[in-house]
Amino acid sequence: MLSKEEYGEISRMCKTLIQMVNDGEVKLEKALSCLNEAINSKRAVEVFPVTVDYNRSLAEMIELGEYDWKHVEIIEKNFPVKGKGKSDINLVLVYFNKSIDSDDVFYELDEMELRPATLPELLSFGVKYPEKQGEFPIAALGSHWNISVENSYVVYLDKIVSKRCLKMNYLSGDWMKHYRFLAAPKQTPLLAT
Repeated sequence: MLSKEEYGEISRMCKTLIQMVNDGEVKLEKALSCLNEAINSKRAVEVFPVTVDYNRSLAEMIELGEYDWKHVEIIEKNFPVKGKGKSDINLVLVYFNKSIDSDDVFYELDEMELRPATLPELLSFGVKYPEKQGEFPIAALGSHWNISVENSYVVYLDKIVSKRCLKMNYLSGDWMKHYRFLAAPKQTPLLAT
């Protein structure tokens, strides 16, 4: 659903395109194509409240998610859980409706006053909303495992056939159009204290 500002922007674009078609500056097909691209390029966001329990180990967080499969390198040594206590947070699921690289995800989230979600946040999301990863893969770029100077991995939720999976991908990689990105408001602390 479009926000009030997005609706106003598209409405202004429609008026401009209609005028350009009427003035013969652009063909109707091109105007419709431009409008369709503008509408479909809009980001979509959904908000999901969760509680992150930093008193749990990473293994306990993963076990609570009841995943059918997880990458063997998603362990505490590679993705340490820091902090203590519990934190209530409204996580934001962002859809960019285009293939995108990680640098652009960071930039776009920053523009939206969001930060990438951490692995404990992703795992808490997976526990509370397990059906979501059946709809699309969900990545959290806020925690990464540096295996070398050039290579870092991040974790994402996915589903293969009927199996819920906890997978990894290169942080420097590109993300296909169907991926969603979990984020949190910037003012939300990274760790519970």
